[in-house]
Amino acid sequence: MIITSYKIYPNPVNHILSIELNNSNLSEAEAQLYNSIGEKLLSQNCAKEKTIDLSQFKEGIYVLRIVSATGSQSFKIVKANN
Repeated sequence: MIITSYKIYPNPVNHILSIELNNSNLSEAEAQLYNSIGEKLLSQNCAKEKTIDLSQFKEGIYVLRIVSATGSQSFKIVKANN
């Protein structure tokens, strides 16, 4: 099963990326961030809401993967410099 109810913002992001998981059956998930060549840059547990500080990363395109017991889903994240 894929997570179907989510909110990831802002995108493009300068510093703080917010993740909201709105699936009432989902109590916990893992947020994984990958660069353009597939290297995992970070992995953090997240429940219903999570913020991730991306200020340490360079401008570019990243992949955010949300993994839970019910499945996983990937999202393109654009990191912009402010």
